[in-house]
Amino acid sequence: MTFEERKKRGKRLEKDAGEYLKQHYKDYRIERQRVFSSGRRPDYWLVSKRNHRDRIAVEVKDHSEAGVARESDLKQLRMYQHQGMAERGVIVYPDSVRVPRTVRRQAKKSSQEIVRLSNDNCFIATAAFGTPLASEINLLRGFRDQRLLLSAKGREFVRFYYRISPPIAAFVRRSNGLRAVIRILIRWLLTLISAA
Repeated sequence: MTFEERKKRGKRLEKDAGEYLKQHYKDYRIERQRVFSSGRRPDYWLVSKRNHRDRIAVEVKDHSEAGVARESDLKQLRMYQHQGMAERGVIVYPDSVRVPRTVRRQAKKSSQEIVRLSNDNCFIATAAFGTPLASEINLLRGFRDQRLLLSAKGREFVRFYYRISPPIAAFVRRSNGLRAVIRILIRWLLTLISAA
């Protein structure tokens, strides 16, 4: 992947993170944050609408090369918390990044939330719903992670789907009627999955 492609992916993930925060933290507003003397600042700064002292620092990490979250990723958020600038922290990864149990445990202990978002807009479901944040897409991801990826045939199917989905998603994106049909099919499929 070229530097420009990595930069575009990072920007897209940051934009998706902003959308996620607006949807999941409705009692907070996103504020522009001054750069600290260290030169660092959170990627997003959430301030409670009711109590301006209740702040959340948000870091967006696009680990396109490593592919694994590290405990050191949490240190910057911890610094904001220890200095009294933030009550809590949120760290956002693309869903291609593996988050080890030790990192999840450390985040929970430090009042930090780990969020994983899709960093790929070429999936058919994303094209149909128009956003990677739709609840249906989260359910599909859960099915992929908890069922399909646990068997060899399931992993083979996922690889095949990733290979064929970009051109189909591009076609779906151009037709409102087809997008509506795919949304109905996905909801029907999710009903079958939940009944199984």
